[in-house]
Amino acid sequence: MANAEALLSDSTMSALVAQQGAPEEAAGPAAADQTASAELEHWSSNEFYMPTRPGFTSRALALAIDDPNAVSSSAGKTDDEIATDARARLDANYTRMADSGQPFKENTFEGVDWNSLMGDLDPKSLAAVQQNRGGLFTEQEQTYSKMFLDTQAAMRAGAYCGPTRLMGVFLASGRSNMSSDEAADAMKGWDQEAAKKPTDVGMQLGRASMRVLLGQSAEGLFGDGMAPEDRMMSFLVDALKKAQAADPDVLQKIGNVRTAEDLEKQDWFKDQTRQFKELRRTLDGEATDEPKPEAAPEG
Repeated sequence: MANAEALLSDSTMSALVAQQGAPEEAAGPAAADQTASAELEHWSSNEFYMPTRPGFTSRALALAIDDPNAVSSSAGKTDDEIATDARARLDANYTRMADSGQPFKENTFEGVDWNSLMGDLDPKSLAAVQQNRGGLFTEQEQTYSKMFLDTQAAMRAGAYCGPTRLMGVFLASGRSNMSSDEAADAMKGWDQEAAKKPTDVGMQLGRASMRVLLGQSAEGLFGDGMAPEDRMMSFLVDALKKAQAADPDVLQKIGNVRTAEDLEKQDWFKDQTRQFKELRRTLDGEATDEPKPEAAPEG
């Protein structure tokens, strides 16, 4: 996380570490599609960095990164009404998760369940939870509401606090508080680490997105050649470029893509699914095609 430690409180850092270190597992079967909060009409690119369960939204959290005075859930309410409404929203989201067959879990990969739980709370609603207004909220809810408020402030200042697989994209977007040289070094370092997981779809999609976002300058940063183990990343670069020609905003629609199954459900990727499955089979076969051990000498 870029300079995040200097900007976040101890309790917030603990919560973020718990999210990043949670078991790398899928969020479970997709919840039934439900319309996101109708009061949030304005989409925010920051949702990219706050992935949720299908059918849930992190829009209120994301909007407040750019505008700390953003109002949605608290609109037209007194302080007591804000707290009561926040409690009702949390309870409704707990129920939706339970009804999907996958109840809320405190530790989910990339904090997906916390993003889904609190994703429609604006800053005033989060503050009500943090302050335990009316005694309505649990200690965990208070801790994580503070984490979101601190995260919003940190990202507003140019620090990165989202999923590791998307850090390179954040740096490439130019929103980091790093100098251009520092950001370039950080991107190269992140890319080298991500390259060690050549079949991890989330990481390779992050690498591909960074290259597409940087355009021609990517060659100067990463070189113009692709290593043999970069075949998945290279495939995804080509797929994103084709999709971008039809939809310039496609890079902002991949925040929830963590697995091959997630990717194959994307409308922009459907024409590439067959070739991608063939590539994965090839890569999986190579990964398991290990040389047989030599027989031990007799005697």
